[in-house]
Amino acid sequence: MTTYQDCEKIKKELRGLLIEKDNFDPEDIACLFSYIDDLDNPKELLEHIKEFKEDGNWLFKKVDIDSALEKYGFAGIFLTCMALEMEEDRETFINITCVLFLNMAACFLRKKV
Repeated sequence: MTTYQDCEKIKKELRGLLIEKDNFDPEDIACLFSYIDDLDNPKELLEHIKEFKEDGNWLFKKVDIDSALEKYGFAGIFLTCMALEMEEDRETFINITCVLFLNMAACFLRKKV
């Protein structure tokens, strides 16, 4: 069982890695957060996360590693906005976060960073 506090800690660390480390342009981040705020349904957020992940997977297969990393990063930013009150949401968050980290690690290995 994943606790709410554990997930919030991971969200904070993820946000720090993706946003506070200058990995994305501040205008892109502001645009993403504005878009997220305008979503009507929390399930839409999850669908966007999955779409970014799948786009990243496709780009990785096409050996466009930088673009794949960008898509995974956008998925990560969307993850930091996910509501985690329900156990099901926390499990989904942890599962997708793990997959994104593994996918990003594969990209960095491919880039030999």
